[in-house]
Amino acid sequence: MNHFAFEYPTLAEMLETHQRIAKSSITPSICLNHGPTMSMYYEDPDHNAVELFYDNKFSEEQILAFYEGGDDHVLAPIRFDPAELLQELRTGKTVAELTAWSPRGE
Repeated sequence: MNHFAFEYPTLAEMLETHQRIAKSSITPSICLNHGPTMSMYYEDPDHNAVELFYDNKFSEEQILAFYEGGDDHVLAPIRFDPAELLQELRTGKTVAELTAWSPRGE
């Protein structure tokens, strides 16, 4: 095995899972907003990747536009702090605001 992924039905559930397992000192190696998905990557003791992700529910048009952007889009994820996003979600920011993605410099 190299990579195993778990999809969460809501952003809140994914971020709450991070909060719960962080209490056991298990933290992600990196958290990335890829555009179509928000992903938190954990590494197990054998260096396999375990991904927890939320599908940002892009429309077909948004997916096409994203991939038409080429490498500037596909290879330009935005890092995020899951604890910060959960706090922002709880204080009223919308999922759309928290998952917004744009190419660098736009």
